[in-house]
Amino acid sequence: MDCELASNRHGPAALSVAPNAPRHVPALAAPPTRHPDLSFADGNIAILTGSVYFVVHNGLLARQSPPLQQASKNLDLRLQLEGRPILALPDSPQDMALFLAALYDCLLLDIKLDPPNFSTVCALLRLATKYQTKFRSYLLDQLQRVHWPTRLAQWDTRETEATIGSAYDARACYAHPILVINLARAIDAPALLPSAFYDLSRSACRWFVECAPRSALFTLVGVSVSVLNGMRSGAGCSKCLRGALPIQKAQQVQTALSADRAPQTTYTFEISCIDHQGISHQLSPDDLMNLLKGREHASRFLSTFIVNELEGREPSGNCLNMRLEDPAQRRACQAAFESVTFEILRDVNGVTERSSDPLFAMLDAELMQTRESQVSALRACEFCRLEFGAAVDQAREEFWLKMPAWFGVESELELTGWG
Repeated sequence: MDCELASNRHGPAALSVAPNAPRHVPALAAPPTRHPDLSFADGNIAILTGSVYFVVHNGLLARQSPPLQQASKNLDLRLQLEGRPILALPDSPQDMALFLAALYDCLLLDIKLDPPNFSTVCALLRLATKYQTKFRSYLLDQLQRVHWPTRLAQWDTRETEATIGSAYDARACYAHPILVINLARAIDAPALLPSAFYDLSRSACRWFVECAPRSALFTLVGVSVSVLNGMRSGAGCSKCLRGALPIQKAQQVQTALSADRAPQTTYTFEISCIDHQGISHQLSPDDLMNLLKGREHASRFLSTFIVNELEGREPSGNCLNMRLEDPAQRRACQAAFESVTFEILRDVNGVTERSSDPLFAMLDAELMQTRESQVSALRACEFCRLEFGAAVDQAREEFWLKMPAWFGVESELELTGWG
């Protein structure tokens, strides 16, 4: 029995089932509805998702997606909609509409990667990965090149584009990193992870701390229970612990650790964000550990940079001020680096809400010597600035190359060409 609808092509359609035909489509409480836009008169297959179906061209699906090509070969021809065999898929009608629009209408050419549209990007990438379509690589390339890069130079460009005047607002330009981390895990795109973890690590995160019996919740005290022994030996994330827990509770946990016993009360952290649809998203427990450990490594790297490259920095062998007779002027470059050190230790970056951003802090240590708005006490001579600039460039490159290991994704990035 053919179920063509003469009066309303976009209304509910009856499901045509041959006698004694086995069921290969989900049971529906009501007849499915034909999608008004992504259904074609010359289509030869009906994709059924939920209560909505799409009449499309099997040849296009076969060329674009090997899994869909294989699935279309195993259809039960006794089950039909509008005289077309049914390919039932578990995806939502909304996601399938985006997916088919990308195949038919070149939706990718107009897609925006900004926060309001990121849910669309996620839906497309999830289905493009699931069905192995060619536009997956195009979307990933756009995300990596523009928003979540694998090269430090691209990251610097990204940061510049998020700065308007003196105001830096990455959240207005780029999707929340929690969404990116969860997406990267879902579609196996590890190249997105280091820059997303780093972006999240420098944010003023909202921490939710609660207490529960030890057996009831995942335990995280800077790191997990399995590495509490490491915390006792000083190898854990003590700074993260102090920053995330209320002082009194943190002291209780530290006391328990120093007494060589696990805490009787579990302190559980949850870090989350709300997307533009009002849906809350959380990091997995493992990725939360990766975040805290990476943040600790980044903080230690910046501290080491300040000690090695700024504190007590000697002037260049070609220092112009060292040729002067006045003893005070001879120390001008050393005094300049001392002033820069003082400004960084005062967390001058906090003005731009980037106080936990080592890459920016190291670059700013160099730039503050050349800004016209800076006082002369921060200015070293040209030769000293050039040598310090070279040290900054080397340190930032080293920092960037170490990020995958710090955030626990180094093994996943072996073949992606990070850095």
